[in-house]
Amino acid sequence: MWNRRLALLLGVLIAVRVLFIAFAPLDLSPDEAYYWDWSRHLDWGYYSKPPMIAWIIAAGTSIFGNNAMGVRLPAAILATLGVLAVYLLGRRLFGAKAGFLAALATAFMPGSCVLGFAMTIDAPLIFSWAWAMYATWLALEKKGYERDQGTACWWWTASGVFTGLGILSKQTMLAFPPFVFLFLILEPDYRKRLLTPWPYLAFIISLAPLGPVIWWNYRHGWITLEHTAHHFEMGSRSYFTFLKTLPDFILSQLGLISPVTWILSMITSYYILFMALKRHISKKNGNVAITSPTLYLAVLSAAPIALTTLLSLKQRVNGNWPAPFYLGSSVLLGGWAAEVLNLTPWIDRFRRLFKPGLILGASMCAILYIIPWAACITNLDKGRIDLTAELRGWRELGITLGEIAKKNPVREMLIIGTKRQLTSELAFYVPGQPRTYRWAGEQSKVRSQYELWHGPCDKIGHDAIIVTYADEQLPQDIKGYFKEIRPLYYLRPAKNGFNLYLGKGLIDWPGCSASKVQGRYLQPGQQPLADQVYR
Repeated sequence: MWNRRLALLLGVLIAVRVLFIAFAPLDLSPDEAYYWDWSRHLDWGYYSKPPMIAWIIAAGTSIFGNNAMGVRLPAAILATLGVLAVYLLGRRLFGAKAGFLAALATAFMPGSCVLGFAMTIDAPLIFSWAWAMYATWLALEKKGYERDQGTACWWWTASGVFTGLGILSKQTMLAFPPFVFLFLILEPDYRKRLLTPWPYLAFIISLAPLGPVIWWNYRHGWITLEHTAHHFEMGSRSYFTFLKTLPDFILSQLGLISPVTWILSMITSYYILFMALKRHISKKNGNVAITSPTLYLAVLSAAPIALTTLLSLKQRVNGNWPAPFYLGSSVLLGGWAAEVLNLTPWIDRFRRLFKPGLILGASMCAILYIIPWAACITNLDKGRIDLTAELRGWRELGITLGEIAKKNPVREMLIIGTKRQLTSELAFYVPGQPRTYRWAGEQSKVRSQYELWHGPCDKIGHDAIIVTYADEQLPQDIKGYFKEIRPLYYLRPAKNGFNLYLGKGLIDWPGCSASKVQGRYLQPGQQPLADQVYR
């Protein structure tokens, strides 16, 4: 019965997500377009993230084309398969009903609903974390050092593979192996697993894909590591920073997980973790709620969420950072809601809130899916309160630039954006999806992937369309790199407005050792060719 219900749930999820991707009046987000542009330059590493997101998008677009469906369909598939892993783990630990309730809790998180259509690095991360949790538990169940060594080895290998896929998706996955080892240290019944080679085999397998990634970073000045470290720079923040950062973090979790589900998840998982630590310190057993499965889930959920919360006391923490950690708490919550797991009378009386929490989460998801059409009907898509403003206007902007480019009768026109968001959206939506360039300034400091790719050194003499946001001034230093730059007009296809400029005759570009002009190279100090070169 529960398997059939799970199949129905997964079928509805994938159908709704695919239909939303196909028909929602939303353009790709800047991050999605950015990762899509990466997929046109496949490599072992990128400026800010590991390469998995680019590889997945490249696979999707090779099948469905360079369109929104090709980019986003993998997200719908990965998110749905992540729910399946949660169900399988819950069924294994607490029974089929608990697994189904855990799947519902996961599927009806607003953040999970967004991941069902937005192709960002969190989609493969959530998928990898969920399946790594499931494979690792199956590996832990096997004796390994007595019988079933072959089966244990297989599941440890699977655990390492899924963890490795997650590490290639987002750096957050690096936290998974340490928390598994923490569980093995805290749980006496499983501590002997540390005397077998299998956990270490899984760890080695998970890190193996990092070899080429590390080599790529070495060749690029450790740029990904530098970017990641930037997220954790404390600087000279005030002692009272937490008065803003902590409430912001909590509010983001209430919105992404849904208020009731988040509160219930935190109560159950933190209770398990606290009692387990108390047992570990006092060396006394006695709390029936502290079993190996519950401790496993608490260590992989409450412990990393607690660390993320502590980090929010000193700096701003993005709401999606702890997203994979809630998978363990969802399974724990499913076992508790199914009454397989009992905590204390004062906690267990809150079980009646589980169903309202699901309804609230499902309602929030429905609202998220309805908003795009509601904004169009009410004309909010042109106003300041449009929640989907970042996902509108890019297609119209691209079409406009394409029409301008057609009017240039001689040469291909360059498309230049001053922000990486602009540059990536233009790359996707300008007809023909041309190579676009980002103006990073004369110093060419690396602030995005575009600075790692070569500039238009072979396009000297070409005209260009330069795009800035409406509230952004044209950079002064770019003016010396064109014969002339003049304003075209202001465009406001949606909430965001854009300034368009025409750059006549590219003279040079930062980072080009010599500027190629009609087969010649300008040496340092040499003047560009006469005007006729650029006509």
